[in-house]
Amino acid sequence: MTIQIMISFIVIILMIVGFVSEIWPLWVTAMLGCVAFFVTGIISSSQVWSGFSNDTVFMIAGTMIVGEAMFQTGAAQFIGTRIVKAVGYNERRMIFVLVLAAGVLSAFTSNSSVMAMFIPLIRSVAASSDGRIKGKHVVMPVGISSMVGGACTIVGSTPQLVAQGLLEQYGLRQFTFFELGYIGWPLLLILALWFSTIWYKPLCKSVAWMPDEPDYIREMKQKAAENKDAEQKVNPRMYVCIGIVIVMVCLFLSGIWTSGTIAVISGLACIVTGCIQAKTAFQKMGWNSLVVVGATLGVAKGLNESGAAEFIARSIVNAIGTKASIWVIMAVFGFMVCVMSNLLSHTATISLLVPIMIPLAAEMGLDGTLFIYAIAHFVMCGYATPLGVASYAMTLSEGYSFKDYQKIGGPFNILAYIILVVFCVMRFKFGF
Repeated sequence: MTIQIMISFIVIILMIVGFVSEIWPLWVTAMLGCVAFFVTGIISSSQVWSGFSNDTVFMIAGTMIVGEAMFQTGAAQFIGTRIVKAVGYNERRMIFVLVLAAGVLSAFTSNSSVMAMFIPLIRSVAASSDGRIKGKHVVMPVGISSMVGGACTIVGSTPQLVAQGLLEQYGLRQFTFFELGYIGWPLLLILALWFSTIWYKPLCKSVAWMPDEPDYIREMKQKAAENKDAEQKVNPRMYVCIGIVIVMVCLFLSGIWTSGTIAVISGLACIVTGCIQAKTAFQKMGWNSLVVVGATLGVAKGLNESGAAEFIARSIVNAIGTKASIWVIMAVFGFMVCVMSNLLSHTATISLLVPIMIPLAAEMGLDGTLFIYAIAHFVMCGYATPLGVASYAMTLSEGYSFKDYQKIGGPFNILAYIILVVFCVMRFKFGF
């Protein structure tokens, strides 16, 4: 173990302590971790803040503006009231429906674009339900569903695209379009049932400290009272905003530009067309979330540069040996990847691990494609922190504390890990 690897482990441990204790705000802890990698010489001055120029940061910023514009124009309220009419005021049923809807959409489009649409919709549903449906009970489960759904197809998220490209590069069989859905779709259904039944009461208890009527609901009610004589359906800006959202999603699907570019253009379009004022967009921007994501990307660079992740993978192989049973291999490597996915960007994690794992699979006599199939699913299993995926980090805007993610997402993280271990072992044993 090198000095740089030891330093990396110390920094990560201290960051976890800081995140859990919340002695400082999350963004301060994230930036301190980023600075620590620079001060210790693991990353250069050109790398330390490079995460803030990452496309992901601009994607989040742009979609936040679009989401707020949906509020300002009444588009979110317009759609939200219709969702309430269709589903009713039963919160359990609402969670079930929205989790499934967000998951299905995430399988075919950007997870972040789905969350950009669903967060304002959830808030509108909460405001329209007169307190019977609370956003704090719905936002995080929907955030998790965006990750689970995103792992159901090849185009659902970036990590499986990275894995697909590397499989081709190594001359191995690539995934079919819906192959990831063999476990992805059942896991999505389990997720919807989990939060609408088994874990519903613990979910409510975990966030009992949060206000039942947050600021955004009071603002929406006040705005509705001020404009009670104006018919929402004749507001031209509402239709303009809905049109911008539709075009944004179509552009996400087309892949003509990067997600960040599309999101920023969409946000600017909302400002230029008067759907939202520039001052309001700036004030409502979730700066904490943006800083956490940007700094975390810098931390990921530090871990990559130090060789800490490769050291862990090699150490595990040395510990369990190349002749271990498939149950042991899946349980140990799956656990390692789940831990990493809760701390690092999922894309960075799989980009780092797949080139290591493919030779290891050959060394252990395993089918390389099935092994990477398992890794691609485990890497999406980072529900206990908001650090691994941009779409999940967007849920921070609801006001959750870092510990809420362990209380709400942590138990499902464990359940999903167990399900993935069993399913992936079955694929190795029976070859389906």
